[in-house]
Amino acid sequence: MEMFGISLLGWRLNSGARPESIIELEHQLKVKLPTDFQELISRFDGGEGPLGSMNIRILGTTEVVSFNSDYSVFRRIPSYFAFATDGGDYCITYHRDSMMIHSFPLGALAEDEGCLLYTSP
Repeated sequence: MEMFGISLLGWRLNSGARPESIIELEHQLKVKLPTDFQELISRFDGGEGPLGSMNIRILGTTEVVSFNSDYSVFRRIPSYFAFATDGGDYCITYHRDSMMIHSFPLGALAEDEGCLLYTSP
């Protein structure tokens, strides 16, 4: 299995989210989740594993809204929502309209601090 062109070999992955959990997450985020992310969380509702020299934790459907609230993502960069973290200084986000994936330093969380990581098909 791959996610965004990255092999998930060696990852610890949770079992998949129920369809109603995905619908509820879309409702809470007020966004239609990109197909690739829907497919991922329907198979694996969160998990963690290596990505280059760091570890990434994909948030489960029950964690996404609370993580975004706890770190004021919705307020500080309202065009984005976080769906993963490196467990330290960065969060990984989708842009709500373009569905491009960016990383942001959690301390700054300003639109001009994002780094484009991937363009969702």
